[in-house]
Amino acid sequence: MNKIETLKQQLLQLIMLDIRYFSATDSQNLAPVTSLNNELQQLFSQFPVGGIILFRENITNIKNTVELITNLQATSPQGMFIAIDQEGGVISRINFATPTLGNMALGAINNLEYTYAVGKIIAEEVKALGFNLNFAPCADVNSNPNNPVIGVRSFGDNPELVAHHAVAFAQGTTDAGVIPCFKHFPGHGDVVTDSHLNTTYLHRTATQLKTNDLVPFVNGINNDIDMIMTAHIIVPDLDKSKIKSSLSNDLVSLPATLSKVIITDLLRQQLKFNGVIISDSLDMQAITTNFTAVEASIMALQAGVDILLNPIRIWEHDGRQKFIYYFNQMLTICENSLELQQKVAQAYHRVINLKQKYKITNKFENINSMLNNAKNIINSPINNKQIEQYVDQAITLSKNTKQTIPWTLTLDDKVLIIAVNEELIKETSRVFKQFGYANLEHYVLNTNSFRSMLSKIKQANKILILTYNLVHEDNELNTIVDYLNIENKPYVVISCRNPYDILNIPKATTNILIYGISGVDITNNYQSHKFNLNLQQAIFKLINCKNIKDFNSNLPISLKSKN
Repeated sequence: MNKIETLKQQLLQLIMLDIRYFSATDSQNLAPVTSLNNELQQLFSQFPVGGIILFRENITNIKNTVELITNLQATSPQGMFIAIDQEGGVISRINFATPTLGNMALGAINNLEYTYAVGKIIAEEVKALGFNLNFAPCADVNSNPNNPVIGVRSFGDNPELVAHHAVAFAQGTTDAGVIPCFKHFPGHGDVVTDSHLNTTYLHRTATQLKTNDLVPFVNGINNDIDMIMTAHIIVPDLDKSKIKSSLSNDLVSLPATLSKVIITDLLRQQLKFNGVIISDSLDMQAITTNFTAVEASIMALQAGVDILLNPIRIWEHDGRQKFIYYFNQMLTICENSLELQQKVAQAYHRVINLKQKYKITNKFENINSMLNNAKNIINSPINNKQIEQYVDQAITLSKNTKQTIPWTLTLDDKVLIIAVNEELIKETSRVFKQFGYANLEHYVLNTNSFRSMLSKIKQANKILILTYNLVHEDNELNTIVDYLNIENKPYVVISCRNPYDILNIPKATTNILIYGISGVDITNNYQSHKFNLNLQQAIFKLINCKNIKDFNSNLPISLKSKN
């Protein structure tokens, strides 16, 4: 094999693509890729990339997913990374897997054995489908209540707590034969914008980073973590350099993914990380606003990144040609730079060594055996029972200033359910009826019938308020709480996802935290929510509670507003 062919082979191993959608015609007719079509098969056979990431849209059932992954691997001469974001909790791409509690719920329980077990359950289920890489856990320290992208994906706001639980989750993943990945370096926890959508800054000093955001990553490195994902966040105190954007013509700061100071100088040299560094998705707007796909890819390689995640979308009919054009540009640039050739070779060896460590291959056992194994493991009764026990222990009573709980409830009591959307009303009503409570009324916030809601409050014996991601003070909700306090009505607020919701209704006297739901794909505005796991356990506990000690009292975060 000549030098150019070797460089081509090496460079391909550093690319991981997203095949969430594909269209045989144009971008207006995109359809989810649930089986490998001829065009994609030809592309990957001609250009055997190092990996593929699958999303919720690709994963419809066990049979289709196993066949899709098997067929993808068959296009590769040495085996692909087949990756997924199956964090648990709110980021759960596999709709039919065991629904698991998220990281902040695990932080609330604060039992490392449970966190290890959850990491292992998730990994065993994704491995049964053919995945070998899980982009989890989040090692971000969520120190900002207004963080729009991390929140309950973090174990908490204490660096040491996050550090220990991230390692426990990763060890469970590794012991199941799947590669874990710490993300998002150098820490996405103290931001107020989402790097999927905007340029995002982390205003931390180097000292603050060392004592906070970097602590989990250092612990991961000390425990031989195999992979770290970068963040597209700008950290001015670490890297003050600017570059002229070819797209906007402005001088712009470098996100961490494209910063040699952060990736090579800090992560590689200072923190001594010798594993594989993968970028966060390069099609996020924090990157695409200022850089072309080729520019971002070259800069990431120069910074010290090993794997380029989603550098270019190949969803449309002309995706094959777009990829070939992108790749040939990359190859030409690398051919003309000895420095880049060395970077590519080093990254290639790290990637290959990791694949060999986890015995990643293009060969699978008999597909019928795989299907039978997957059906026995995925969403099994034993996994569900174990997770339900953990969820029960995570339900946290954070506020009970009027001793509303224990909440004595009889089957004849009229319960008013006030919620931010119909979905929460529907699920909550279902759970109450399951336990024999049928005398239910409901009110959806901000539906312009406030007077009728006041009438319902007067008639109700108990009021349950359900919040979900309150991003600012909700005037109507605060008016309701003020009224309930004046009337001395027994009410409980359940924060269904974001525990920081209570900061926006400061006069609320009783608050239960359940730390999330399953079924939100924030990277594609996917809004199919599953409330049943956490919410059912919370309502069951609320109905049956005889002593407040039945609730968890440990907070994984500080419920103090950050101005």
